[in-house]
This record gives sequence, C-alpha cells and structure tokens, in this order.
Amino acid sequence: MMQRISGKLTDYLLAKNIIMPDDREIYIYGIMALISTVVNFFVILFLGIFLGLFYETLVYLFGFALLRSYCGGYHARTQIGCVFSSVTMYLFSMAVYHYLPMEYRRMFSMILTAACFVFIYAIAPVEHKNRPFEGDEYRKFRMAARIIALVYVLIVYSISIFVYQLIMAAIVLSLVMLSVSIGLALGIVFNERSEY
Repeated sequence: MMQRISGKLTDYLLAKNIIMPDDREIYIYGIMALISTVVNFFVILFLGIFLGLFYETLVYLFGFALLRSYCGGYHARTQIGCVFSSVTMYLFSMAVYHYLPMEYRRMFSMILTAACFVFIYAIAPVEHKNRPFEGDEYRKFRMAARIIALVYVLIVYSISIFVYQLIMAAIVLSLVMLSVSIGLALGIVFNERSEY
C-alpha cells in the first residue's frame, strides 16, 4: 500500500515536471521513508496520549529521532515490522519509566546513560546496506552522534543532580539512549547476517 501511494505521489511529481524520470525510484524510496516515519510518529504519539504519558512521549520521540538519525542501526524489512519494532521499544521504555521505583530513578538514569554513551561512542554510526555512507558521511555522523549523546549525558546528569523535579526527562532520555543502543546492536547483527 505504501509503495503504491509513494508511486502515485512520485508520478504526480513527474507529471508536473518537478522531478526527473531517472530519479523516480529514489523519490519512491524517499516518500516511503517519510510516510513510514510519520506513521511511526503518530502511532507512538497516540499511544502516549492513550497511556497518559504525553510529555514523556514527546521527549522520547524527539530525543530518539535526533540521536537515531546519526547513529543508524536496525531497519525492519517491512513497514509493519518497522512500526512493531518502534512501538515495542517505546512501550518497553515507558514500562521501565512507569514501574521504576522513585528511589532508584536518579541512579538508574545516570548509570544507564553512562553505559549507553560508552556504547554509542564506540559503535555509532552503523551503516545499512540500503543506505551506505557517501564521502565523509561516516566521520560526520560519528561526530554528530557522539556530540548529541554527550549533550544527553550532560542533560541527564544536570537534571539528576540539580533539578530533580524534571527527573522524568532524565529517565526518558536515558531510555532513548538505551533504545538507540539496542537498535545499533541489532543493526550490527542483522547487517552482518544479510551479507551472507
């Protein structure tokens, strides 16, 4: 269905001479990726509203989108798989957030953030076979991923130490880093398997 919608939108752009015929497949892929991102965003946002975790969900979505765009990692083979894996990571993160006892929240966020930072620093970015790095993208993405992850560490530690009233943001950002780390690990595993 998404490929059909993407094809129709691309054909419309071709008919209006907005794009070149040689670029048709690139635009179909790009539009599919955009639709997939929008669907994931709204499914998770709806779940956040339904669960009464609207602000936590916004922090999660924007924190995840920013860091994940530079880290790379696992990509599901189908749109359903993409939505399923995204929703699973989100629900896991919100369950940890919800059920984590108050007295452990500060230490949990600080330890998890530090561990995920080390992992992201060492591993990111992970290339996907359908989206290989071009030119010096690897170096730029690596630097951006490290800087964003470091900013998250500074935010989490500052909140945990100085502004405990905002601990929700610290926990959610640490869970964002965990979600991205899991995506990186899965990307390494599945990218290697698909090469054989």
